[in-house]
Amino acid sequence: MPVFSGRIPKTARERLSQIKGDNTPAIAIVNYGNAQISDSLRELVDLLDENNFNVIAAGSTVSHHSIFDGVAVGRPDSEDIAKIDEFSQKCIEKLETCESLSAEIPGNKPYSDYKQLPFVVSCDESVCVFCYDCINICPENAIPDVDPIDIDLDLCTRCTACINICPENARMFSGEAFEAKKPVFESANSERKEPEFYL
Repeated sequence: MPVFSGRIPKTARERLSQIKGDNTPAIAIVNYGNAQISDSLRELVDLLDENNFNVIAAGSTVSHHSIFDGVAVGRPDSEDIAKIDEFSQKCIEKLETCESLSAEIPGNKPYSDYKQLPFVVSCDESVCVFCYDCINICPENAIPDVDPIDIDLDLCTRCTACINICPENARMFSGEAFEAKKPVFESANSERKEPEFYL
């Protein structure tokens, strides 16, 4: 699961809630952009437990930040991959017994409130080729079917899917709030954080 402001995304949570286990082994992983996982991993483990999965392991991994591109550049790197490989091997071994997760998972319950970021996602009409990839990938249906230039910012979760899929780099974050936050956030989250794993 990706981490959005310390939580797992609402839409992803709703979809996962529809999948039920039968004491099925599960490994809970959240991925974040070197800021903080807050309650997200705890939330994911709790949700899997509630849906009758047997969580045998959990972890948090780090990748290049999806909104602030100056944070965690080049992550995951070779050090991250080595740690993930080591954890994966331990998970394979643990699947032999399906022993449940015993480690304490960080986070609080009740979880932190969902936050709607004030940043504007915009589209440069002079660059857009109207391929409609952004419309097709948006998990919130925030981009109208007939007009990829427009976006409903009340529905948009700032997940960056539309930005990343755009072949012309026409979509981007913009506006005063984003420009003001970017240097502050990048400075505050410049120190390297490491993947963390729980068995």
